[in-house]
Formats: sequence, C-alpha cells, structure tokens
Amino acid sequence: MNRLVDEYRLAPKLDEASVIAAWKEIAGPFAKATERIYLNRGVLYIHLNSSVIRNELMMRRSEIIRLLNEKLGRDIVDRIHFQ
Repeated sequence: MNRLVDEYRLAPKLDEASVIAAWKEIAGPFAKATERIYLNRGVLYIHLNSSVIRNELMMRRSEIIRLLNEKLGRDIVDRIHFQ
C-alpha cells in the first residue's frame, strides 16, 4: 500500500484529507463558518465567512496547529492562514 501511495504521489492528498477531517473535529462549532479549506506544502488555508470567528481563530493559531498535529500523529501543518 505504501509503495502505491509513493508511486502515485498520493501522500499530499491523503494528508490534506486527514487534516480536513481533523479540522472539523477540532474546530467544533467554528467549523460551520468554514467555506473552504486546503493544505499546500505544510500551510493550511482556511476560508471563513465570519470576520469575528476569523479573529478568534487567529488568536488561537498556535494551539490549533498543535492540536491538529497531535490528532494526526505527526507534523503535517506548519502554519495556518485564515482568509
């Protein structure tokens, strides 16, 4: 299985799917404000429909990164960019 993931270069997409699933769990009620989320080279981009929630999450950015990486079992997310 790992050979196929490496051969078809699926690891980034699998990581992205794992991060999205973990985000929904960690963000709780804030997840409803999420319009779009994607991972690119260790940076998690989260588009939100509420500036109030965006500001709240920006203040908790380092905690969110830590929780996501703990949930995933390895360091996948290096930074978060809220839009």
